[in-house]
Amino acid sequence: MSLKVQEKVHCYDTLFYIPESCSHRGHRLIQLRNGLIVLLVSDPLKDVSACSLTVATGAHDDPCDLPGLAHLCEHMLLLGTKKYPQPDHFYKLISKLGGTQNATTTGETTSFYFETPSGVTNDGIPIIDHVLDVFSQFFKEPLFNKSNSNREIMAVNNEHTNNKTINQRLMYHGLRLLSSRNHPFHRFATGNISTLLNTPKARRINVRERLLKFHAKNYKAANMSLVLKGPQSLNALQKLVMTHFIEGIPGQEFPNGFSLTNLHINQRKWNYKHPAFERTSQCDVTLINRSIDKPWCRLHFPVGDDHLLSVFWVHIYGDESPNSICDMLKQENLITSLTAYPLTISVGEVLLTLEMKLTTNGAKKISQILNILFSFTEELIKTDLKDYLRSIISLELFNYLNSEGQGSSMDEVHSLSLGLLNNFARLGPNWIIRQQSGWNSLYEEHETNTIDYFFHELLRRVKFNNCKLIFIGKEIHFKYFKLLNIKFNRPRTDPYFDFEYCLGSSLTAPAMDIPLAVSFPTLNTFLPAEFHDPMNVLKRIRNASINAYKSPLSLVAKAEGVEDPIPTQIENNHFHQLWFRKTNNERNGIVSVDMVQDIIPCSSTATIFIDIICELLAGLLKKKLYEAELLGVTWTIYPSVKGDCSIGLTVSGFSETLSEMFKAIIDQIQCLLANLSTFKDEYIDARVAVRTRYESLKDQNSIMLATAGLIHVIEENTWTIDERLEKLEEITKDELKNFLGTFFGSPCSVSMLYEGMTDFSMTYSQLLNPLTKHRDCFGDPSVSFRCFRRSYLLNTGNYAYYKTSNDATSAISYFVQTGLRSDVYNRTLTKVVSFLMSLHLEPKLRTEEQLGYIVMGSIKLFRATTGICISVMSSEFEVEYLHFRIKCFLEYLYDVTNRMTQDEFKVQILNPMLTKIQNDTSSSKLDSSSAIMKMNIQGITGVNEPNTLALISHKSCWEQISSGTYNFCSYSFDDFIDTYRLEMLDKCEFVEWFRSKFLEKEQQLSIMIKSKFNKEQLKMEMLTLRLSAFLNVAGLRITDEDLEHILKKSNGEFGALIKLLVKHFKSRSLKLTGFVVHEMMTTVAYSLNKNSKYQRMLAKRIDNMDNFHSSLHCIDYD
Repeated sequence: MSLKVQEKVHCYDTLFYIPESCSHRGHRLIQLRNGLIVLLVSDPLKDVSACSLTVATGAHDDPCDLPGLAHLCEHMLLLGTKKYPQPDHFYKLISKLGGTQNATTTGETTSFYFETPSGVTNDGIPIIDHVLDVFSQFFKEPLFNKSNSNREIMAVNNEHTNNKTINQRLMYHGLRLLSSRNHPFHRFATGNISTLLNTPKARRINVRERLLKFHAKNYKAANMSLVLKGPQSLNALQKLVMTHFIEGIPGQEFPNGFSLTNLHINQRKWNYKHPAFERTSQCDVTLINRSIDKPWCRLHFPVGDDHLLSVFWVHIYGDESPNSICDMLKQENLITSLTAYPLTISVGEVLLTLEMKLTTNGAKKISQILNILFSFTEELIKTDLKDYLRSIISLELFNYLNSEGQGSSMDEVHSLSLGLLNNFARLGPNWIIRQQSGWNSLYEEHETNTIDYFFHELLRRVKFNNCKLIFIGKEIHFKYFKLLNIKFNRPRTDPYFDFEYCLGSSLTAPAMDIPLAVSFPTLNTFLPAEFHDPMNVLKRIRNASINAYKSPLSLVAKAEGVEDPIPTQIENNHFHQLWFRKTNNERNGIVSVDMVQDIIPCSSTATIFIDIICELLAGLLKKKLYEAELLGVTWTIYPSVKGDCSIGLTVSGFSETLSEMFKAIIDQIQCLLANLSTFKDEYIDARVAVRTRYESLKDQNSIMLATAGLIHVIEENTWTIDERLEKLEEITKDELKNFLGTFFGSPCSVSMLYEGMTDFSMTYSQLLNPLTKHRDCFGDPSVSFRCFRRSYLLNTGNYAYYKTSNDATSAISYFVQTGLRSDVYNRTLTKVVSFLMSLHLEPKLRTEEQLGYIVMGSIKLFRATTGICISVMSSEFEVEYLHFRIKCFLEYLYDVTNRMTQDEFKVQILNPMLTKIQNDTSSSKLDSSSAIMKMNIQGITGVNEPNTLALISHKSCWEQISSGTYNFCSYSFDDFIDTYRLEMLDKCEFVEWFRSKFLEKEQQLSIMIKSKFNKEQLKMEMLTLRLSAFLNVAGLRITDEDLEHILKKSNGEFGALIKLLVKHFKSRSLKLTGFVVHEMMTTVAYSLNKNSKYQRMLAKRIDNMDNFHSSLHCIDYD
């Protein structure tokens, strides 16, 4: 490794090990004079620029008296700088450009990242140059205006309120409760209105001064990492970084000297005096009381800093193959899923984690689950694992060699910027892109015994007396933990997450006397023989990396970008349509199929039959294909989302094995067709899986239920969860057998898309034909394949459909139907409204009015209609008030647009929108209901479906084909937007259309999801918790019983409450007591008063869905 030294930058001449798919990229690692570490990524094949800056500071830096300060700093940092003082300047800039941005805070890191299209502004300035100028100012001269602080504290509070509805967040907080009080991990991290507003006021803490000190202390270049990715050359990217990130960001000149192995920002920054989890000889437990149907359990095993060996743990304990530990627990009806992963809670502290979703039986037999798990571990310790561990290394490297980009460029640079904070010496500089060591030293033959030894030592820490157990479920389940000899403390209520919990511990491990029918893992039979030796895989990685390093593409950009390929129709008749999409990927292929049976009328019963069939197939295939999935092969089986009787299938993977996988799935369907009666246990499991999935959907948060409810009302042949569950109980196995015979007994209509370098679409069509017989039918050649896509057309007026949710939040999906999806003019103007909302919706409703943490809106495409949907989830406001504020927002949009001149309309709206459409980097620009339906209503039955960029692009294209809404006349697989009409659009014409569609003759529907909890009860609980915390902080101690008695006696009235509290604290300062209560009640009353100020909602309530649908006209897309 050589070092090129310049006046302002160190350039490290390092060979980065990269996948073959990244061989066209260039990479360069540099360090600026102020100490900032920067990774540059030149990708000339993507017209996208992305940047992420991560700071080694987070909640663990919070002062003890200001929990959540780091999180608040993240929010406040983006609200104006000395050079760009407007608080929404960055948000509007990114929105107008068609980009995205985000920021996150963890215990030890805070990240800010964005993505924009490449290109130039109207002034000829490169877009990324201008955006970086704005972005870099946040780390130089942020304003931290006091006028924005209360608003952002409320935003943080709303975020925390949303977190309280998420089981994973509650379990993570349950782990905090077991950690050492001497470690900052133990503290509440997010922040809320109490920790950031009420308590500081009571203690007279100046939050803005604390923010300025926090920023000055922690936001230094030596604590930062930056990743910049774009189509520009490496030299051009380096120039951008040097222009914007050297001057103004405090730091010290080259703090790491000239050695790359000295780069270990996190290790240098975080030097804890005490570990979060001390070495103990007991099992510590947190039981969280929460009314959920299916309990969850997490087992955490502290193992220090053995992150390198944790990958073996993930493979062995996360194994889902036949006779694995997961399979055995499922066979015993103890769990429905098991996930193994390492959890890093701080530098140097890794917890091996098992997360299990339990059955009701499993909650009762938690001791049996632990018995099986620890018996398995004891047997594993006795087993020689050398060859298996070596095969895992080969498998991991093989997957890295063949990996493709996953997610957006923004997410990629964010992940890389986090990795740059790690210890380079331990990681190995060559593996910076992978962010995981390649185990170089472990490839040598003499090291094999060492691997086996150290992993067995790791396994010895997977034991009951080194376990942190977190359980979340109903209180009735707690009694079964007595079998573990756990001594529990009295129940408590967490002041931050408002859940009741018990802490306990046990020194006595459960007896391990259950004979195991578990098989230990074996070598992966799907891994090609040439890759069994890790050295061979490493050689391939090195060769690909050397070729990329020597390529001129690493120095200059060679292309303006590559457009997504347009699919070609190979065949089209009455019974099938066949498509091929050519790509440059010679190794991989993707095939998607939609099998429709037109002779079966669509009904809720047919829908349940198909659900069971998909679950049954998935259950049979998961075990057979699990090893193939470990190599990146994906397969998905899913029921209809178009209102017809159909079964969908998508398979992706290596071209050599793709046909084998596809045929295995078809053979399994045919085997099921011929021998359904022999699959008795599998049939029962499939029914249970369908029921579990639907019951879990009922427990989704309120905004998900609102989205699902909207689809149920608008789309034909959709059914509520209750209707589906009712039919599930009625059907029999014989009826399912008859349905399956009818479905495949007659020819199916088939849509198919094959994607790859060579056209194999005909081959796959022929492989499918024995099952579907679509090629045996010859209809009228003049009649093309047709998809039926029907939606309800709303009548003029306002309608409201009410449902209840099982959590404490309420939500609304406010939908205005603007017309037919096939009407290009209507769709184009609807897109203009969507763009307008992207500029104003979040700043107005989320930031300014604080309606809720989740506020989103966009154009919504249904099967045959389109419109605008605005969704809000809130824990503070009634849905009627949310409805009223959304209606006011639409009036605000009208006023904003109406006041514009034609030139202003063109400059502020049309031109930025045209630029955004041209440069939009998202894979699916318009949101369609089918994608939502797969997620929220029907689910997708399948496993291992990573969101690789290739799959995202394929699914976007496939949805257009399978729904019959394709328009492949441009680079976009989106519904066509008339850009010429957009360029010529008259402001007055648009305003009149907007007034008619949204204010005067609107066809409007609101899905109102109200919490099942009594609002008065929630209000009183919230008041009790907040007031108790506030009084205790101010030194005014009061028991829960006394406080509840005072609140009940005051009936929540402000004046009466003050008098009663002053009387209670008569021995204390009357002035202090009055101030504390006044400040607390002012805050609590903020939301309660707003709820009472909305006008009466004039909307017709939908009481009977069948009657409502019968009053509407159902139309087809055509």
